[in-house]
Amino acid sequence: MQNLLDFLDKYGQEYNTKDSSLFFYSLTKLKKFNYFLELGTGLGCTSFAVATAMKENKKGLCISFDNGIHQFSEYESFIENQSKNLNIQKHFKFNLEDINFNNFNFNFKLDCIFSDFDRRETSIDNLINWSLSNVMCFSSIFIDGVAEHNSSYFYLKLLIDSFNNQKIPNNYLNHKNFIETHTFNLITIRKDDSLNVGQSNMCWIKIEPNNVYFKKIKQWKC
Repeated sequence: MQNLLDFLDKYGQEYNTKDSSLFFYSLTKLKKFNYFLELGTGLGCTSFAVATAMKENKKGLCISFDNGIHQFSEYESFIENQSKNLNIQKHFKFNLEDINFNNFNFNFKLDCIFSDFDRRETSIDNLINWSLSNVMCFSSIFIDGVAEHNSSYFYLKLLIDSFNNQKIPNNYLNHKNFIETHTFNLITIRKDDSLNVGQSNMCWIKIEPNNVYFKKIKQWKC
């Protein structure tokens, strides 16, 4: 744990991720996630925190994607070397490639998805649409920084409201059964951004079955 804290102290200010990484560490420890997907690795703070918690839980895999286009030339080796230093290789898989949902083919359901790469409305649609086919009945989707983009933020709010009101948009009709049997809670978490790096919030979509019986079965798979 101390190695993780040292890493976060050194690199966590770059994208204002030190405190949020500790939040994901705590959430992973509490929820005991089996599978966590991160879209946009950055310097690895979030995924390393999640993988460290999984190591302590003795279960779980954190999968992270980033094409490295905004990073430095030795980016891939940096991420791999840091994961070795933290001794989390069994719980962390890094993919240096574009984020393309059409190429994702997991044979398991995800407990949590954290998106930190694109906040346009079309990207939010693609993320949510893909996620509804690939998450557990009890799951979470986080989108970082979206509240700073008014049109995308209000679109997300309207989308979640439409799900809960059973007014399903045409492009989500293939998820009709999932949407009708689940409740979606949208929470906006404000983060201190004293260094003004443009990361002052993240949206948390909590998903759970609205059937009382299913709520008693925490490991129920959709």
